[in-house]
Amino acid sequence: MSFMYRYILKRAWKITWKNKWLWVFGLFAATLGNGGSINILINGLDNVQMQASFLANLKILFSSSTIGEAGNLISQFFQNLNIYYTFLFILIIIAFIVILYLAITTQGALLISIYNIYKNKQAGLKRGFEVGKRKFWSIFAANLSGKLLVYLTFFILSIPFLFLYLKYNNILWQLVMLVVGFIVFVPFAVIISFLVKYAVLYLVVENLTFMESAKKAWILFKNNWLVSLEIAVILFVINIVAAAVVIFSYFFIAMPFIALVYLSFQMGIEFMFWIGIIGGSGLLLVVVFLLGSILSTYQSAVWVLVFNQLNESVMISKIQRLAAKLSSIFVKRI
Repeated sequence: MSFMYRYILKRAWKITWKNKWLWVFGLFAATLGNGGSINILINGLDNVQMQASFLANLKILFSSSTIGEAGNLISQFFQNLNIYYTFLFILIIIAFIVILYLAITTQGALLISIYNIYKNKQAGLKRGFEVGKRKFWSIFAANLSGKLLVYLTFFILSIPFLFLYLKYNNILWQLVMLVVGFIVFVPFAVIISFLVKYAVLYLVVENLTFMESAKKAWILFKNNWLVSLEIAVILFVINIVAAAVVIFSYFFIAMPFIALVYLSFQMGIEFMFWIGIIGGSGLLLVVVFLLGSILSTYQSAVWVLVFNQLNESVMISKIQRLAAKLSSIFVKRI
């Protein structure tokens, strides 16, 4: 790992650990999956696998009365909708809107706060939240555009194979869909995730418009795609290691609750069982939320520092340096 990579990773951790108030932003921002683009790659692989079953499910859908039955069920649902379910439905919609608003706003708040801390400028919860609110619609548009592009590509890729599958009823088209999806869809989804990440940074850090941010994000990624991918891989490995350590630590800390559940079965004492279950579940929620907020903050800090470095100077990828060393060794031997 290069000196620059080590510096960025260490400095990002220092910012994350010394400014724990950032974890508040990180907790909500984590719901957008800001972490790493390798996560997008894994989701993309899942989507490619889904495409094969997607073709089969659509075939069943079009060759049966499923559409009509679904329409009848929806009609019955609204006919039987009472005040209680209407109120519950409205509450769910309101909760979704509130969570979405907080996730988008805190994404911008987290990024600008980390940037200001790195640049030794004033930073705080209120100041960061104000920037997040001001840039809400632009950040929302960037995230939404990325999602729409990915799923639109998924849909477009599926259409020709859907017709071929429906016409010939041959599983071969499912296999072809898997190969094409892996070659086209997965890289496209990863590229879009990088573009959204850099566009949001341009929105909040340089206060650009949506279109200006999109254009500059493309140029930045195009010139530094290998560095971006290497950073994403490094963060993915850090995520795996951190998750493994936390899971092991959780089971160690939760041993008293596990023991209570075990003893409740041996002694037939019901309240011990519920104490163990509730205590263990509560501890698990705390661990999950804490780990999610810390990792979200740390990964955001890494991307802010990478973004700053790429805009201020040149970062050479590890693969490029290794290739240069190997070529120089080869030339010397000749």
